[in-house]
Amino acid sequence: MAGLRPPGTTLSSSPWAPPTVNSRRSPNPGSAYVALAPPSRDQHCAPRAPPTSFQASHAGTLRRSPRPGSAQQDLPHQPRAARVRPLTTTTPAPPPRLHPSGICNARLKLRARGSCAPVRPGSAYPASGPTTRGRHQRPRAPPTPSPEPLLRVVRRRLRRSPPAGLVQLVRLRPVPRPTMEGDVSAAAAAHYQPASPPRDACVYNSCYCEENIWKLCEYIKNHDQYPLEECYAVFISNERKMIPIWKQQARPGDGPVIWDYHVVLLHVSSGGQSFIYDLDTVLPFPCPFDTYVEDAFKSDEDIHPQFRRKFRVIRADSYLKNFASDRSHMKDSSGNWREPPPSYPCIETGDSKMNLNDFISMDPEVGWGAVYSLSEFVHRFGSQNY
Repeated sequence: MAGLRPPGTTLSSSPWAPPTVNSRRSPNPGSAYVALAPPSRDQHCAPRAPPTSFQASHAGTLRRSPRPGSAQQDLPHQPRAARVRPLTTTTPAPPPRLHPSGICNARLKLRARGSCAPVRPGSAYPASGPTTRGRHQRPRAPPTPSPEPLLRVVRRRLRRSPPAGLVQLVRLRPVPRPTMEGDVSAAAAAHYQPASPPRDACVYNSCYCEENIWKLCEYIKNHDQYPLEECYAVFISNERKMIPIWKQQARPGDGPVIWDYHVVLLHVSSGGQSFIYDLDTVLPFPCPFDTYVEDAFKSDEDIHPQFRRKFRVIRADSYLKNFASDRSHMKDSSGNWREPPPSYPCIETGDSKMNLNDFISMDPEVGWGAVYSLSEFVHRFGSQNY
């Protein structure tokens, strides 16, 4: 029809002039086809004919024609799988195995390129696995705990690595822990050799403590295990002759026994530790000085002033030389014994047959030795203050 024209064309003055095509790019030189610009929104796009390589089949569907000379040209009714896949399949050939020298060369090439993956044995390809940034590192087993103490391990490492310069090898030594008073007493008691026989083998008579200690001083003098100058006889009493002492066999339990006087032996060893020998206590025999004072004497601050203890300390050699007793203080008004007397004869000296009261008295002007209060006694012979 004369009134129709292709879309995108304009009319010229001559009806036989060729149409002008609006295109954004020039056609390819030597090409018989003109590249058309994409249609705009308001332009009508004519339907295009299907490619020549497709044919219309029955049922209105399109089917691709086989290429000339293909294996599927004579089989128009094959299933889809057979049409898509080729009839003959070929297995890819395995990669050629390299000679050992080639493998070594391949490894060298991989290392030269900076590959961080290891090469599997017998293969020129790197093995798959975790890699690191610099080089591959195999996981290490956790370190086994060393059976040696830490101090020995440090010493061994210091010996392996010699010091540089003027720094010398330092020998490490364990720092000793601070020792407590109880540890000193226990250690001293463990290494201490008693100056007397066991408690059961000592001469003992109940309520005759002054003679029991006299016999103990005599035993130490005769056996000469320790110098007699290290031993002292200690009389404990006060002006009212009422002194409380704990841990006594006469009263088991936590309560004290009120004595008019009591006598013990004090041994001041050359090692610096003192020991108390008391045949009437439930404490160890002998007992460390500090332990005996803490358990048997307690403290004067919690005791009424009339019960506070005083101590007359006499050297053992002086006690053996000057003490005398006829045991009359152990008889009642009728002349009967309050307690059975010892089987051996009374202790006498050439100057006196009875001077026990001079030892019991706490008057410094009377008797032998020196008189102390509890605090003075502990300060003089012990390591603690009460």
